[in-house]
Amino acid sequence: MSERPATIKLGRIRARAVRGPRADGAWYWQARTWRDGAEHTIWVGWAHREAAEDFLLTNAAALLEARSSASPEIATLEHLLRAWLAWQQDRAGAGEIRPRTAAIYKMTVKRLVKLGGMTRLEHLNHHVVSQVRIRAMRLYAPKTVDLDLRLLAMALRWGEQLGLVVDPPEVPRLSRDRVKERVLCHRTPTPADVAATLAAIDLPWLRLTIQILWTTGARIGEVSHLRPEDYDRTDHTLVFRGKTGPREVPVPDHLAAELDAWEAGEEWLLGVRPITVESNCRRGINTATRQAGVTRWTPHGLRRLAVDSLARAGVDVATAADLLGHSPQTMWDHYRRVSELDKRRALAVAGLGQAPEGRVLDLAGTRTGTADR
Repeated sequence: MSERPATIKLGRIRARAVRGPRADGAWYWQARTWRDGAEHTIWVGWAHREAAEDFLLTNAAALLEARSSASPEIATLEHLLRAWLAWQQDRAGAGEIRPRTAAIYKMTVKRLVKLGGMTRLEHLNHHVVSQVRIRAMRLYAPKTVDLDLRLLAMALRWGEQLGLVVDPPEVPRLSRDRVKERVLCHRTPTPADVAATLAAIDLPWLRLTIQILWTTGARIGEVSHLRPEDYDRTDHTLVFRGKTGPREVPVPDHLAAELDAWEAGEEWLLGVRPITVESNCRRGINTATRQAGVTRWTPHGLRRLAVDSLARAGVDVATAADLLGHSPQTMWDHYRRVSELDKRRALAVAGLGQAPEGRVLDLAGTRTGTADR
């Protein structure tokens, strides 16, 4: 089969070969343009690339004449991102990309809209996209930031091809070394690391946040959205509302004493907005770990510490999963990290390579004698 011809790009018209070739070498072309808030097909047909390009050049005005003057204006970055997402979802429906890929695009667009969706396209420049990058780095792991930036660049190129964006700015990317920093999210701090970090923190709400994360193994988003009524001062329980639904977690005495003495805000238990908690918690921990002289760790590392601590204490899988709001399989596959100490403890408990009590193995020969011989 001959190589698929390159896409034809003529202003707001983009045509690509979607099927073929036939015996005569012609391909089936599909030309699309932006109209009525979505991308629409304006011409299809069999042709060689040169013939298809000549046809589109000759008939571009007529093909675009049907464009509705009442179609919604693509004025902001949010409009552009949602239009690009609609196109990707159409591609998923046509089997051109996997549904899972479209789902990832949807989550990425949601984050990008939150970071800079109100920016008008005529104001879109290098400074704006740099600010999007900086905000993303404050909120998300490096791997997530790298994905968001790559998809932002894809959406801007798509907008340029359709004539929606004029001279799109270059999207600043993360270095490969920075992307690899995601391993910090997988590092589990030791209790000594957490204690030393806490000793270097002065902000009361940040200290309490870390204490709750450390004690309950909750997600940072669950803790940041706690409301005053989510803590029961009588039963000493916290209600977390996470992605797996609400769950009630009992609070041990040392944390209950701090929560009982804590003066909650009118709207939020921690007294500060969730966005403040989520954006400043990681930075506060980074600063404190430098001051304490311990290896950096992230708020999510405390969730891994909780999983490891429950496993080492012999807590059954079902109970641990219910406390942390995960399925048992996901909890062990995603969060549990076996350390060298875990391996040594397992060998010691299992007694591998040891003879029954009162017997010794004569490795020099084949005889097994009693211990007192």
